[in-house]
Amino acid sequence: MSRFGTALLCAAMALLAGCSGANAPESAAGVRAMYRSIGLDAGAGDFTDVCRSLMDEPLRAQVRRANDNCTTGSSTSALERWAEKVRLAKVSARTRIVLSGREALIYDGAKPERALYVNGQWLMAQAPELTAPPHTAAR
Repeated sequence: MSRFGTALLCAAMALLAGCSGANAPESAAGVRAMYRSIGLDAGAGDFTDVCRSLMDEPLRAQVRRANDNCTTGSSTSALERWAEKVRLAKVSARTRIVLSGREALIYDGAKPERALYVNGQWLMAQAPELTAPPHTAAR
C-alpha cells in the first residue's frame, strides 16, 4: 500500500473513532434517544410499549400496579400525563444529563429521573413524577 493510501486509511480510522463517541448509545445522546422513543410511543397512545420496552422491571411493576397494567388511556393516569410531557419535548439539548458508568441522572424537573444502560439500551429506572402518590385535596 502506498504512503498516501496508508495515510488515508489512518485518517479514516481516526475520524471513525472520533465520531463514535458522540453517537455511542451509552452517551447522553442515547439517553435523549430513549426520551424520544417514549415521546413517539406516547404520541401513538402506545403506553404498553413504554412500559414493556423503555422501563426497567422494578419501575415497570410500579407503573403496572398504578396504571391499569400500562394499558390506560385515561387523561387522569400518571403514566399518560408523564408520557405526554415527554412527548412535548421534556428533554432538550440544554437538559442536564449526568452519566456515571451505566447510570444517568436527568435533571429536568423538581426531582431527577434515573435511567440505566441495560443490554445495549437505556431504560427508565426512576421517574418520581410517575410514581409519586396522587395528591389528595386539602380539608
